[in-house]
Amino acid sequence: MANEYKLSKRKKLQIYPLGDLHIGSKYFNHDFFKKWLDVFKGTKSEKIIYLQGDLIDLATKRLANSAYEQVLTVDEQIETVLMYLRPIKKYIKGSVMGNHEARALKEFDLNINKLIANELNCEFDNSLYHKYIINDKEYKVFTQHGNRTSNQVHLMLGQVMRNTQHIDANLFLYGHCHYGESISLPELNIDGYKRRNIVLTGHFLKYKGSYAERMGLKPSPSCFPVVNIGCNLNTDVIFYHEDECYD
Repeated sequence: MANEYKLSKRKKLQIYPLGDLHIGSKYFNHDFFKKWLDVFKGTKSEKIIYLQGDLIDLATKRLANSAYEQVLTVDEQIETVLMYLRPIKKYIKGSVMGNHEARALKEFDLNINKLIANELNCEFDNSLYHKYIINDKEYKVFTQHGNRTSNQVHLMLGQVMRNTQHIDANLFLYGHCHYGESISLPELNIDGYKRRNIVLTGHFLKYKGSYAERMGLKPSPSCFPVVNIGCNLNTDVIFYHEDECYD
């Protein structure tokens, strides 16, 4: 797909980060994932997808009893991911490796990220750094799964801000922490102001009965963002939260 877009004042380029599905976990929120699919398929805007890692849920016997809580084998999880994503693969720009995929690579020399990406004909890596041309202006996207978390969402945003301060981009997508939040930071350079938009990309796990509930961690409802980029590179992030989406 081309990385150049011509947008009118009424048109948007939409970015759909999709990660932390944990398909295979008995706490996978299938109904809310269907909500993501409905939202994605329901828009006529220009749109692209980034796969944010932890699409599967891979546990081992080293991780307490979590290996016994999976409801799908690893190959069944991969097949399920591909079943959902093959019909929309033309929109997928790339896939980054999550810690569950990294566990498979470390312990079994199985590169699930590569396997899925090759089936979907998209780029894959530990992180991705892409440049788009929107109405003849550069818009840069940096995406990674991440490896840090915090009990407080504002501290999580601060960590991402510090860890990406050396990277020149308009949009940063970060998963792993299972928060859904964004912040827009102004910067001044010789050409004037530009914005660094940081987005924590949510998750698709139920809270009730989960590890998070058992450990007394703060509840974080399933959620996902839609990033809307306008003709002047103005960026607006809309979140869909499980507790706000149902009639």
